[in-house]
Amino acid sequence: MTAPEVTQVSGTFPQKQSRRRGVQVGAAACLALLLYPCLSLQASPFDWEGRLVRLAVKAYKTAARAPEKARAAAATAKPVSPGQPAWQPAESPYGVVLDVQSLSLQQIPQAVQAAHQLGFRMIRTVVPWDEVEPQPKRFRFQKYDALVDSARSCGLDVLLTLSYCPPWASSLASEPAAISSRAMPEGGEAWSRFVGTAVARYKQKVRLWQIWERLDMVNFRGTRQDYAVLLVAASKAAKLADPLAQVLASEPGGIDLGFIAYLCQPPTLSSFDAICLNPRVDTPELAARYLSVLRTILQRTASGPSKRIYVTDWSFPIAHDATGSSLPLSPAELSSFVVRAYAVAFAMGAERVFWTELRDSAANSPRGASWGLLDEQFQPRPAATALKAFFDFAPQKLSAELWALGDTPVRMVSLGGEGAAGRALLWSATGEVKLDPTELPGVKLGPHAHMWALEHPAEDDLLQHGDAVTFGKTPVFLSDVELAPTQLSKVGAWSASSPPKDYVYLDFSETTSEKGGIASSKYRSWRAAAPEILSVQDRLAAKLVPDGQTASPFLYCDVDDDFLFYNSGGSPVTVEVTASAANATVPAGFNLMYDSPRGHVFSSWQSVRPATGWQQYVITLPEALFANKNGFDFRLSALGSKQPVFVARVVVGQEGRPNRQQP
Repeated sequence: MTAPEVTQVSGTFPQKQSRRRGVQVGAAACLALLLYPCLSLQASPFDWEGRLVRLAVKAYKTAARAPEKARAAAATAKPVSPGQPAWQPAESPYGVVLDVQSLSLQQIPQAVQAAHQLGFRMIRTVVPWDEVEPQPKRFRFQKYDALVDSARSCGLDVLLTLSYCPPWASSLASEPAAISSRAMPEGGEAWSRFVGTAVARYKQKVRLWQIWERLDMVNFRGTRQDYAVLLVAASKAAKLADPLAQVLASEPGGIDLGFIAYLCQPPTLSSFDAICLNPRVDTPELAARYLSVLRTILQRTASGPSKRIYVTDWSFPIAHDATGSSLPLSPAELSSFVVRAYAVAFAMGAERVFWTELRDSAANSPRGASWGLLDEQFQPRPAATALKAFFDFAPQKLSAELWALGDTPVRMVSLGGEGAAGRALLWSATGEVKLDPTELPGVKLGPHAHMWALEHPAEDDLLQHGDAVTFGKTPVFLSDVELAPTQLSKVGAWSASSPPKDYVYLDFSETTSEKGGIASSKYRSWRAAAPEILSVQDRLAAKLVPDGQTASPFLYCDVDDDFLFYNSGGSPVTVEVTASAANATVPAGFNLMYDSPRGHVFSSWQSVRPATGWQQYVITLPEALFANKNGFDFRLSALGSKQPVFVARVVVGQEGRPNRQQP
């Protein structure tokens, strides 16, 4: 069964019964009655009498300790020189992530200087609570002091991400560190103290505070209700320590629209100033659709200032072949991707964009992927040079729009702002296309127009060649242009490549290119999601193994967005699975975990009739959201089956559309 939708924060920090202290009920109850109107009723609605008593006594003890805490805070706070001006954040949209943990104290100024030379004006880094406060009230901020001071000396702004729980404060303290550090804190006092201490330490130097890093299943072992409690508590502590602090909320990755819509409800709505995104898309253009829907969600929020959009973690995609093996991206592909990523994000409303890593290290390059713009010796890669060219071309205070040029596949991001009128980036959304640059729809070249390709020197003016220009994935820079909007169309949701389908499918025997509208192979390098593809009863099928050392019980499916993408109320969908199981005496079955307005929920269990050959099993999903939560729309799971389940075909049909499904 699935839990009902929750529209407000109704959870609390985990508590252990053994840590509750006895109280003197008479005096505490009187104090509780006085405090009752002021209490924030965010805890679960049970045992309120006992909670009021405990809260009252806690409030009394806290008040009694306030002078002592104030003296301790004053003793440990870093002094600010009287003549030192208050730190003013840089008004620049260009940021990069720096893994401070992988650097020595001596390397931090070198890394900051390298970021500055590349044209970045902001640095984001994670402040791991488990590293900074390994024991209660014993803090180790040395590396972050060095980062903030180095950034300040270069004129760079800093965004600090507070994340990860120390074992002594974790609700899963008995688990290994990889699990306990990703769990909710046990009780909110330690978490609030850590947030308040960090914000107070860098008051007037750091204004941007992100609460937790990417809430996917790897980094955060909690529900969205848990995160809402975490966010509200952090916001209160941060604003108390520095009223000018900006609190930034996170999402699980993949621009999780359902999760963000949940945060944009009271009381969480008033607890953050911006939403931090972690796109997980194969191409930057695909993010345009998510961002256009996201802007609609943010515009629906209650009265007050609108929430800003920051992309705080954008990285190169890790490509895979049909078997799930990694495919290397060429330097040219990486250079093209990073420039298009920044351009598309700005055009679709992001105010600040951070590339995921400045410098490569073993810790931040999973599976050998090189995400850093610099190598380990701080030498720039081609992608760094390409991004520097974009920074030099675009303004610091940037406005941008994404356009489609007539019926051509060419996309254009027009750039506006200080000193950048009449500038644009152009590339093809699909394959290469040759066009006469003087006849681009909606584009009028000025007398000083200049066009050059990213991979060639700026001195090589393509307009002087007098030939057609080949537009591909690599952006082309164009200056001194005027736009004729009547011949252009703004790209809100990325243009569909084909008319909407009646149904979509995945058939392992039919094709390895997955042109049926459901993609699966890109997820088959995930742990527990690498099913063997083999021939079974004259058909190719995925073998879902529920147990054993080589268990791979999952098959992830990403439905074509042109078929169904983010219906905020959910859509009725039927999923037909062609499956079989071999052993006639052992139970077999599967269910689906799918993306809904309530987050990931589970379908009912579907028993598979063993030893009966290929059979079709139909499951109805009453409220499919299919907003690519964590990058996929639903997952077949054989967990609970007593034997392997073979899946040959998956078909998704939407209610009201013909369902021409084939065996």
